[in-house]
Amino acid sequence: MNNFSKKSLDKSAFVWYIILMKENMKKNNLPIIGKIQDLNNEANKLFCEEVMMPMVTFAVTIMFVAIILDYGFQLIEAIDILTL
Repeated sequence: MNNFSKKSLDKSAFVWYIILMKENMKKNNLPIIGKIQDLNNEANKLFCEEVMMPMVTFAVTIMFVAIILDYGFQLIEAIDILTL
């Protein structure tokens, strides 16, 4: 087998691969990597809804309470200084 026929064999295999991928995309029969990616996307959505949003809500609530307490104590201290 000379180099020319080997290159053409590689090229024809590549062409067949591209044709098969196009057919798979038409049928939505994803290869295993596509199925793993879809599973990962679903897991990310679930993580965002079930874990991330409550965690962010809790963190924002704690920050809000801390800021309100800080402003309250600053106001009490300012009133104390002004009334002396």
